[in-house]
Amino acid sequence: MEYLYIVLAILIATLIIVLITMKMKKSKTSNVIDENFIEDIILKLGLKENIKNVNIDNSRLKIDVIDIKKVNLEELHKMSSKGVFVTNKSIKLLFEYDSEKIKQYIDKQIK
Repeated sequence: MEYLYIVLAILIATLIIVLITMKMKKSKTSNVIDENFIEDIILKLGLKENIKNVNIDNSRLKIDVIDIKKVNLEELHKMSSKGVFVTNKSIKLLFEYDSEKIKQYIDKQIK
């Protein structure tokens, strides 16, 4: 009977390890950023002329804009599965993608 518990514990531990490994692999492969995604973000922010500054704030993408009225917040909400936070002319976005990579792509487009 003791062996049964040991075998059961080993099986459960193995299953947990396999699930964690699969989740890590999935998160690495699914975070490929499409160029269209970046273009959509820039469009919804009121085009590159409206983007003043792009930073990272606690893994969120923080974008300062010149004119908040040009920003399509409703469409940004649809794109961001994690949320959109607006303060004055600053917009914080959470995406499933790596914020640093998105920042790099946007920086290339606006410069």
